[in-house]
Amino acid sequence: MQRLNAIANALKRHGRLHTGAASCLVVFLAAMTAAITAAAPAPQAPAAAHPAAAPPQAAAAPAPQAAAAPHPPAVSGFRLEALTDTTARLLLTTSGGTDVWPLPYPTFAFAVGDVDGDGEDDALVGVVKPTRYDPRPARRLFAFRQVHGRIRPLWLGSRLVGELLDFSIEPPPAAVPGASPPGPAAVPGASPPGPAAAPGASPPGSAAVPGAFPPGPAAVPGASPPGPAASPPGPAAVLVVEQGRCGRRLLSRYVWDHFGFVRTHVLDTLTSTP
Repeated sequence: MQRLNAIANALKRHGRLHTGAASCLVVFLAAMTAAITAAAPAPQAPAAAHPAAAPPQAAAAPAPQAAAAPHPPAVSGFRLEALTDTTARLLLTTSGGTDVWPLPYPTFAFAVGDVDGDGEDDALVGVVKPTRYDPRPARRLFAFRQVHGRIRPLWLGSRLVGELLDFSIEPPPAAVPGASPPGPAAVPGASPPGPAAAPGASPPGSAAVPGAFPPGPAAVPGASPPGPAASPPGPAAVLVVEQGRCGRRLLSRYVWDHFGFVRTHVLDTLTSTP
C-alpha cells in the first residue's frame, strides 16, 4: 500500500495526474492487489514423512499342548465287592459289559483262576451260610464260571472232605514250548560213543547201491529224539486249609473233576490238637 502511494505522489509531482485521479488509482490498485492475494493458493505445509513400515512378523507358533493323560484301563474279569458285613456281590466285567451275581452272605475269601480247564478264569468265593443238611452257619466254597460274559454257578457245595477254613488257587506249572524230554541216561560201564560219522557218509562196510537215494544226515550220538509239542497247562488246583476228623489242620490239594472238587493229596499237617 505504501508503494502505491509513492507512485501516485510521483505522478502528481510531475503534473501528470491530479489529486482525485491519483486517489482513485491508489484505491483501484489496492483492490486488485487484495483480489490477487486472496486468489493465490495458501502455501501447504510439507507432508509429514511416513514412518517406515514395520516388516511383517511371522505368525507365532502355537504353544505345544500337554498330552492328555491316558485313561486307566477298565478292570476286566471277576472281582468281589463287599456291600455290608453280611452281603456282597460278584462282578464280571468283559467287553460286553458287567454282569452281577448277588451274594447275601458274609464272605471270607476270594480267588480267581482256571479251575475247570476251559481256558477262562473262574471265581472262587468263600461264604458263611447254613445248608439243608447242615443248619449251622459254616464256611462253604462257591465256584462260578463265565459263559458268554455272564456269571454262571459251577459248584455250590456244602462241604469238602474236611471242614473248610481257608483256600487259595495253585497256578498250574508253565509249560516250556518245544521242550523235549531228556535223553536216555548213560549205562554205567559202557564205552563212550565213538566219533560222529560225517553227514551223508555211508556206514562202514556197506556198499553204495547205484541209483539209491543218498543217506540222510547221521544222528548225533547222545542226542535225544525230538519230543512232542508242549501241551497247554491244565486246570489250576485249589489249596485248602481244612480241619480233619481227628482235629488236625491239613493243607490239602483239590482238583475239579467235572462234577465237584476232589481231594488228591494231603500236602502237610499244619497243627495238631492236644
